[in-house]
Amino acid sequence: LSAPEHVVLDRERERELVVAAQRGDVAARDLLVRASYRNITWIARRYRGSAVPLEDLVSEGAIGVLTAIDRFDSSRGTRFDTYARWWILDALRNCVLQQSRTVRLPANVVREIGSIERLMKNEEGSAAGAQGERHRGSVIERVAQQLKRSGSHVEEMLALKEPNLPMEAIAEQ
Repeated sequence: LSAPEHVVLDRERERELVVAAQRGDVAARDLLVRASYRNITWIARRYRGSAVPLEDLVSEGAIGVLTAIDRFDSSRGTRFDTYARWWILDALRNCVLQQSRTVRLPANVVREIGSIERLMKNEEGSAAGAQGERHRGSVIERVAQQLKRSGSHVEEMLALKEPNLPMEAIAEQ
């Protein structure tokens, strides 16, 4: 990756550029993206182990900065760089989620599966000693109660996590 010339902006210059960019100044948008490049690459490197090349992650991070420019409200007293970091992370997470599976699942489904897995790990850790299919069923029921979902919904979400479902299983659902 060839890094653009590093640009450091103070709070006031940052605010001026955001206002100009929100009014349609393309040069201001470009300068804000270039000033965020270090932040973008630092965050993108955390996702290096994913199936997405670093260059694509950096590009997605720049899209996150553009989203931040459109949504930034300078009257809240937050620095743009701090605000943009959240949008960079969001863009990178969504990019990795969309490209990590053969069949893409919606982001909310992937996040729900992650929540279920975290809760199951906690439940299994707190109920150490019980074994077998009966134990798994009770863990699923406790997780379902915590999420205010049915046990069958939790099982369906866990089945979606599996990388390769046979076509017959998909047709039955």
